[in-house]
Amino acid sequence: MLKLEDVHFSYHKREVLRGASLEVPCGEVIALLGRTGCGKSTAIRLLAGLEMPARGRVFVGNSAVAGDGFTFVAPEQRNVGIVFQSLALWPHMTVLGSLEFVSGEGKAAGGAARSILEELGIAHLADRRPGALSGGESALAAVARALAQSPRALLLDEPFSGLDATRRAEIRGRVFALARERNLPLLYVTHLRHEVLSSADRLAVMADGRVQQCAAPYEVYCRPATAEVARLTGEVSFLSAEVTAQNIVTPIGAFNRSASPNAEQLGTGWKGLVALRPESLRLAGDGRLAGRVRDAEFSAGRWRLRIGGVGPGGSEVQVDSDSKLGVGAEVRLNLVGDLALVAGRA
Repeated sequence: MLKLEDVHFSYHKREVLRGASLEVPCGEVIALLGRTGCGKSTAIRLLAGLEMPARGRVFVGNSAVAGDGFTFVAPEQRNVGIVFQSLALWPHMTVLGSLEFVSGEGKAAGGAARSILEELGIAHLADRRPGALSGGESALAAVARALAQSPRALLLDEPFSGLDATRRAEIRGRVFALARERNLPLLYVTHLRHEVLSSADRLAVMADGRVQQCAAPYEVYCRPATAEVARLTGEVSFLSAEVTAQNIVTPIGAFNRSASPNAEQLGTGWKGLVALRPESLRLAGDGRLAGRVRDAEFSAGRWRLRIGGVGPGGSEVQVDSDSKLGVGAEVRLNLVGDLALVAGRA
């Protein structure tokens, strides 16, 4: 297990983490998503022991390794494997040689090292040096070296970001599967939302120095906790919203409170935003809502339409379509699925 508990941390008096909490159980892959500078890499460095928290506690396994009232445990004593974006492969060593070196047993560990290379599909690269490796091969070699330490946990700080999307997905799949097989907690830092919505067991979204939501990717996407979580996980349109005794009132109309899974919990009088994904609405000839096409953009086999003048408030929303509609075309829409009510500002 890896765990941050109410952690605070500052760089040169600039507070980066403000009570960040996150737990990564054994055998689970959690992707940590956030904007550049939000504190993702800082969280990795705190878990690895490369930084010390100002407040809060850090756990590796069931042991506190840093924080309030605990002796700081040095990085080399935490037994955590870490791979940074730079990969930092040693140019004078072969792939196999680097694994044997970090295992601490030299060539006596050759069998175990080769087994790791086989599991990652790079056994044929054992005798090559970094200069003879492609970007994907280098990334896998760096992960193999981290695994050769027999770590209690694995931390990956965007090590595959320099690869094209297809190769990145392939390598990510191999590494995630191996971590699950070995029952390792794996924390994977990224700023690319598309690659983690489908591959991680849970998605943690960081903003304003905290983890604002951590849940299954589907849950985070469909029911974001805040406006910032909604922005970071996909295309979204925001509308003002108020929960009344019977309805959720928005600029495109009033909907029954049952349209949102958390309206009852939020209670009468709550004010915030509705987060509408493009798939939250559907074109329908007899749709309740009317508007006009403002523009259309083709992507991934579908047309993304921007519809304006929707509802009494003349709001703008996005919707997907199988066919292109001309600018100015009048359309009708229906709401599909739940309304996602979120805190924050548009």
